[in-house]
Amino acid sequence: MCETVNRNLKISKDPYVFDMDKNDFPALTEENFERINFIIKHDSNYRPLDDKGTDPISKTIKDNIKKNDVIFSNEINDILTVVKKIDKLNSTRQSSLGPKIKGRGGQEATACYISSIVDFYERLGKGDTTLVDDIAKHAISIESIKKAKELAKELKWIEVSNVDLEGINDNDEILRYTFSFASKYCAYMARALFEGEKGEDGYCIFDKVMCDILPYYAWVYLGDSNYIKLSRPKAKRKTDNIDEQLEPVPPKIVSTIKDEFAIKSSGNYRKYSELIDRIIQSAERLYCSEYPGKQCHISRKNFDHLLWYYFKGGNPEIERALELVGDESALLR
Repeated sequence: MCETVNRNLKISKDPYVFDMDKNDFPALTEENFERINFIIKHDSNYRPLDDKGTDPISKTIKDNIKKNDVIFSNEINDILTVVKKIDKLNSTRQSSLGPKIKGRGGQEATACYISSIVDFYERLGKGDTTLVDDIAKHAISIESIKKAKELAKELKWIEVSNVDLEGINDNDEILRYTFSFASKYCAYMARALFEGEKGEDGYCIFDKVMCDILPYYAWVYLGDSNYIKLSRPKAKRKTDNIDEQLEPVPPKIVSTIKDEFAIKSSGNYRKYSELIDRIIQSAERLYCSEYPGKQCHISRKNFDHLLWYYFKGGNPEIERALELVGDESALLR
C-alpha cells in the first residue's frame, strides 16, 4: 500500500515495497536506499562475508592494499589481485588486449599502469576524477603491455609473456578504452579504504545499466532531455529466403550517455559525475522533507546501488522510462 504525499512521490507503507515516483519508478528516497541495501546484503550473489558488511571486493582490497590507515600498497602483485577480483565479479573483460593484439594480458598491463601512478592514493582520497580518465586511456596501452612483458618472466606472467607486439604502431597507444573498469576500480578502492562519506561519495560507477537508465533520472529530476536519441535498427528478414519482404523494426529511444562521456578519444568522467551530483541534489531537495528527523544525504554509492540493482534485468522498464523523456507531465519539478 502506498500513500501519495505530493504529486511526485508515493511513499510505501510496506517495508518490502519501494517508494515510487509518480511515473512508478523507484524514487531517490532514504527508505529506498535502506531497502535496496537490505536486499543486496541478503542476496547470495552479493552477500557480505562477515557481520561488518564486508563484501568480496572490499575484503580483497583490505587484505592486499590496506597496510594501515595511512599506508597503502603500490606493489604490482597486490594491485593485480584487486584488478582480477573486480574484473571477475563485474565481467569487465580486462584481460583482453583489444582487437589489434592476440592473446591475454590486460589485467597485468592494468596493474603495471596503476602501480606507476605514484600519487594514486592521494588523488583517490581527494576524489580526483582524472584518475578514472587516466586509467581508462592508459591501462591497456602499448607502454603498459611492454612493461608487463618486461616483468613477465620475473613474476611468472605466462600469458602476457607470449603477447606478440610485432607490427603494432607505437602511436596506437590506446588499445582498449576501459572507462567502466576504471570507474569501478576507483569506486571500490575508495569505498574500501576510506570511511564514511569520503569513501561512499568518492566515485560513481559507470556501466551499461547506469548508461541506459540515467537519461530518465536526468529528465525527471533536472528537466534535461539531452541524453537520448532515436535509433532506427536495420530491418530484419522474416525468413532465410532472400526474396522475402523485410520486416520493419520500430525505432527505439536509446541513451547517449556513453557517447557523451565515454568516447575513447575524449572521455570525461568529471562531467559524468557532475550530472549524477546534480540529479542527487535535486532529489535531496524534493524528497528529504518527507522524512523529518532523518539525515538526508544521498551518497553516490547508494545512488549506484538503487539504480543498478533495480534496473539490471529490466530492459522493458528501461524502455518505458526512456519513452517518458520529453513528456512534460512526467517531470518531477
